[in-house]
Amino acid sequence: MADRSFSDLAAAWVVEIDAQGAPVARGFHRFVQLPGVGDRVVLAKEGNRADVMGVLYVEHSPAAVGASTRGEEPTATVYVTWIVEDDLLNPRRNYV
Repeated sequence: MADRSFSDLAAAWVVEIDAQGAPVARGFHRFVQLPGVGDRVVLAKEGNRADVMGVLYVEHSPAAVGASTRGEEPTATVYVTWIVEDDLLNPRRNYV
């Protein structure tokens, strides 16, 4: 598999819909492929923690015909909801 650079990745804003239905900006993220409804995405947090988020819906922004937007301004907004918070980036293993 060829190495990928940031310019090869799809750019999207991620917005969390919290338990009260309010939008919470989670920032600008890059994906190998934009997620679809029902997909899960992992968003890193401080302290080597992560949130596993479920994709609710995706809004695509218009782009000019023939324009290359890979890796530039986001062409989509991905709306997610919280599923699980876990120590995914720093797992602890119990050795017996």
